[in-house]
Amino acid sequence: MNRLIGILFVGAKAKRERFSKQEMSFIGLLTPQTGIALENALLYKEQRERFRRMLRADKLATIGELAAGAAHEIRNPLTAIKSSLQYLESKSRDETARKLLGTALEETGRIEEILSGLLSFSRPSEIKKERLDLVESLEESLDLIAFQARKQKVTIVKEFAQSAVGLSGDSRSSSSFSSIFS
Repeated sequence: MNRLIGILFVGAKAKRERFSKQEMSFIGLLTPQTGIALENALLYKEQRERFRRMLRADKLATIGELAAGAAHEIRNPLTAIKSSLQYLESKSRDETARKLLGTALEETGRIEEILSGLLSFSRPSEIKKERLDLVESLEESLDLIAFQARKQKVTIVKEFAQSAVGLSGDSRSSSSFSSIFS
């Protein structure tokens, strides 16, 4: 294929004898065959790697489909539960019951967010970069974990810059912060 894939060095024989013309001719005949064998081995290795990546992509697609199906199946009864909790909360006069119902509603909201994440995982989309505010994104992220933090008796102290800190990223993606800061 007119490219270098290796170099063959032929050293002296065991008793420092010279190679005969016949032996050199034989080595010359074997060298192209050795090159072909090496090339085939490299191609085989590349093909195996491509096949491995293809299988992995197929597995990820299957996991995405499974996640989407599970998310849809969970979302339907969750909607009924949330509606019932909202109704009970609006009709309840007992403060303790209202507080418990409010907590249950917060948790159903968390479940909905998790399901939305599963659905977005199952639908690969193009990255749409836009101008984002880092402080605003951090506030939103902390709001998402605030309930869990309170439950674990963790106090979140926010100390951000007063002005907006701009960056470029995809606001729908959890990888927004891996984008380039402006």
